[in-house]
Amino acid sequence: MPHPIELPPRYYLSHFRELLEDITKRFQSFLRPVHLDFLKEFYGLSEDAQCLYVRMVNRKGAFFFKDSLSYQEINNIPAGLIELEKFGFIRMPVARDVEGIINFLPKDDLIAMISSGTLDFRKSWSREKLKELAMLHFHVPDGLVVQGRTDQLQYLLFLFFGKIQESLTLYTLRDLGIRKANSYQGSMKAKFKSLEEAEAHYFYARLNHEFCLQFDLTSWPIPLNTESEMLREGLLLRMAEHHKKDENYEEALSYLRGCVTHPGRERLCRLLYQLTARLNARNYYAV
Repeated sequence: MPHPIELPPRYYLSHFRELLEDITKRFQSFLRPVHLDFLKEFYGLSEDAQCLYVRMVNRKGAFFFKDSLSYQEINNIPAGLIELEKFGFIRMPVARDVEGIINFLPKDDLIAMISSGTLDFRKSWSREKLKELAMLHFHVPDGLVVQGRTDQLQYLLFLFFGKIQESLTLYTLRDLGIRKANSYQGSMKAKFKSLEEAEAHYFYARLNHEFCLQFDLTSWPIPLNTESEMLREGLLLRMAEHHKKDENYEEALSYLRGCVTHPGRERLCRLLYQLTARLNARNYYAV
């Protein structure tokens, strides 16, 4: 029976450095100054701070309690946090983080937050209901920090993996022998012809990944390859379907009119026909 593989204490930092070096070598022409600054300032961090940052990158979400950041191989975590904040790799919570923090907090913390107010509630209520009440008595919990520069990091990972990627688990699997060292190389070659094409594809990939209902269509870039165009069409269809279910037909039509391929154009025609038939029926019965 083979012995279990033991990874070096700071294996994850080696992985991350390897990834950044590969990105710098193969995707240099796809990087803007803000990404080059990210790389330069990361390499300028102490090794403890680098380890702490990569540990956070490999964890789920962007919110962390300082006392949960405890790693035996990192010598001085408090100093590492100070260093990371100085260069923007972590930051303190701000107003736009409220919803994210509420979603991040465990149920017991939500109950504690609500208890600081005067509202009557039951601890047995659903998490969704407790979240609504917590919004009314929100305050930033002590010791909470937020991962910073996430857009820059996500773009770098996107260039390497060709999709939105939120962790480096692939590297760990490789070193554990679960995945061969070169098994992923074929799918990670540069798939874009220009910086603008890469940025447009990243824009639509991220919108699909972080789908929400607040879109400014006027800010959407022109898709410069077929896959980006498909992502854009998919977003328009999802938005149209949402508004159609709410019977907000004008909004649904506005998104369908932005579609340039099938099935968007077909759904536009069908919805226009349905609305016309409905209007004709109303006029008929009004006579």
